[in-house]
Amino acid sequence: MIEWKEEEPDIKVLPWDKFPFDKLKIKTEQFYQYIKDYNYIFFKKEAWENMWNHGKSSYNEVGGLFIGYVYQYNNDFIWYIESIVYNNDLIHSTTHLILFPSLWQKANSLILDNNGNPEKFIIGWYHTHPNFTPFFSITDQNTHKHFFNFDYSLGLVFDPFSERFTIYKGKEMELYKDKIKIIDLF
Repeated sequence: MIEWKEEEPDIKVLPWDKFPFDKLKIKTEQFYQYIKDYNYIFFKKEAWENMWNHGKSSYNEVGGLFIGYVYQYNNDFIWYIESIVYNNDLIHSTTHLILFPSLWQKANSLILDNNGNPEKFIIGWYHTHPNFTPFFSITDQNTHKHFFNFDYSLGLVFDPFSERFTIYKGKEMELYKDKIKIIDLF
């Protein structure tokens, strides 16, 4: 018989008072203006470009994980996607994608500090729908429900050729309607 023991997750959303304002590359006032203008997801420029380049690398579906930080802000979150991770250990076609555990192992090597403690975390995932409408299919919804079932989890699907994308947030996969900002915050 297997007995499951509930434990607190290693990683939790950071409270707003832990946001590293002292490390911002922009003025604090400018950062707050972005938030006031409904920019809640911030992508480091290199992460954004790497995701699109990865998507354009194949006419088959590809995907990966978002690595970064999430801060509680009022009743919502502020996300900072610092990097993406992907690998070629996959099975894919124009309408299907299977990613393997080696991707998660690669991601873990990026989120853990030298003592094995998490300092960043997997915020969510992305994948492509090449030359097709970017939306969460039933399979995508099931993937999100099983692997990205936190209130802060993000799912982004995009067509790298039409340059359209859609973002879903949370375990209920709510359509993200606010803005994103491509900027190096730290």
